[in-house]
This record gives sequence, structure tokens and C-alpha cells, in this order.
Amino acid sequence: MAARLKHLGFKMTEGDVNAIFARFKEIGDKKKFVYDDDLTALVEGHITEVPETWSLDYLSVSSGSQTVPTATVRLKKTGAKSNGELHQDAGIGDGPVDAALKAIDRLTRTRGRLMDYSLRAVSQGKDALGEVTVKVDFGDGELVTGKGASTDVIEASARAYLNAVNRFFCNGKQGLKPAHP
Repeated sequence: MAARLKHLGFKMTEGDVNAIFARFKEIGDKKKFVYDDDLTALVEGHITEVPETWSLDYLSVSSGSQTVPTATVRLKKTGAKSNGELHQDAGIGDGPVDAALKAIDRLTRTRGRLMDYSLRAVSQGKDALGEVTVKVDFGDGELVTGKGASTDVIEASARAYLNAVNRFFCNGKQGLKPAHP
């Protein structure tokens, strides 16, 4: 994979390649073939990463015409004081993405308002990698952008939103609007 990244024009450190390879393996387990566009999306996602306060450990959704959309989310808290603590909660919403974002808000004690949402297929085929970009207002009128990619659009949406939450925390604005009083 390192040779392919170099061929695509990316100069990466060994640490960067290892981080991207972990996501590459996840994608490879879900798809028959990982295209160059998929690799480019993984690299771009890695380049735009911010220090993570929270990372997605688990996501499960239930949705259908006769079911209230529900998402169970487990996040891993990172940082010196956290010891990789796992936090889990569930949320309901207007759809599976809304339910997942509400669960993330509860876990991270934020309250984001989704102002823009876009989804694009990064590669071709039924197993294409979907890349989601979100713009979120956490209550101060400033939009925070997040990106996420996965073969599952709900997971990509959760990763994008969590990326925005981590950017919000990275900017030192945590705790402005706690989800639980």
C-alpha cells in the first residue's frame, strides 16, 4: 500500500501509512476492491484529522417503516486522563443518521445543529466508499466542518459528525452547551 500511495503522489511518514492502513483494512473487509479514489479519500481524511477527544468504537442502527429509528453508539474517550474509557448511549430520531447524531451529542455533552450535509460516492460500484461532509453549529454561530468516510453512509455520517465534535473540542469550546443539564 505504501508504494501505491507514493505512486498516487503522497509523501507519507511510516506512522501516517500505518494509520491509513488500519482504515484501509476496515474498508477492504467490506469491499471487493479498494480503488485509488478510496485511498485518496482515506489520505485526505487522515490529513484533516484533529486530535481526537472521542473516537467511534461501535455503531448499530435499527430503522424501517414500522420502527422508530434508533442508534446505539459506543465512543472511546481518548486523552491522558481517560485511559480509553468506553461510553455507550442510544438515541432516537427522524432517521438513523439523526438518531446516531443525537446519541453522539448525549455522549459528548454537546448540542450541535446540523447546518449542511453532503454525501458523495468516492468510487464506483455498489460497494463504493461514501464520504460525508457536515457543517455543524454548536451554538456560537460558528460552523465547524467534519468529514468521514465508510462503505456505510450512516457510519460515514457518524464519523463526519464526530470529526466536527473533535474539531469543536480542539478549538477549546467544549462545555458551551451541555446536552445534559
